[in-house]
Amino acid sequence: MKGIIENSTVSAARFVRVSVWCFAPSCIVGITYGYAVYGAWGIMAGILLAAAVSMVAAIAVSWGLDTVGDAAGTLYGGRRSQWTRRELLEGEMRKVQHQVKQQNFDSALQGVDTILAEDPNFQEALLVKARILVEGFERIEAATRCINRILASEPETETIHQEASGLLNELKLYQSLRFK
Repeated sequence: MKGIIENSTVSAARFVRVSVWCFAPSCIVGITYGYAVYGAWGIMAGILLAAAVSMVAAIAVSWGLDTVGDAAGTLYGGRRSQWTRRELLEGEMRKVQHQVKQQNFDSALQGVDTILAEDPNFQEALLVKARILVEGFERIEAATRCINRILASEPETETIHQEASGLLNELKLYQSLRFK
């Protein structure tokens, strides 16, 4: 929705700018012609003609630039028909990670649970959930279960496996220091 509003604002600003730039020369020509042909009353007719011409020009220029801009965007960048499910979930993950940075762990846990309900095999979400459970709630056992799911499903060469393994080692060290 925001992109639509921004695009319409840009189009409206362009329309006003073109109208103003076209009005001055049209006004000079309209007033001169109107006065020459109709006398004093022709001045008013010339101003009205200038307004009409500048509006028509603004509509034509705005439509042309929007059309050319859309065509250029499609040609050079391609059009996105819609976001994939994974891309949407990754966007939600960024929100969850922001909530973690703000130490809003309750909301972050709700968000990551929603993501995992949609895609239970989203490994990054499992890792973030494990971190939330440790940092926000000190639920070591639940975090360990999340980490073990990652370790069981990802090869050791994957970065996510290495990160999960490192977090698991940190948790084991924390538990050993905690219970001494």
